[in-house]
Amino acid sequence: QEHLVFADQDMISIVIRNLISNAIKFTRAGGIIDISSSEKDGMLNVKIKDTGIGIKKEFLENIFNPNLFNTT
Repeated sequence: QEHLVFADQDMISIVIRNLISNAIKFTRAGGIIDISSSEKDGMLNVKIKDTGIGIKKEFLENIFNPNLFNTT
């Protein structure tokens, strides 16, 4: 399914590539990585879901904090 999106193509590509790369890196052999998209009320929702190890709780609460940088 195709969607028309007005965004910075380079930035969106980097974000999606990083999410998929992390899903591959942290999902064990035999695990599942599911990539989907949907459109609602003129907004596009892209979902990358995996059966990987996940993010530690203490890092999860700060995941969108632009002042913190974590590589673990």
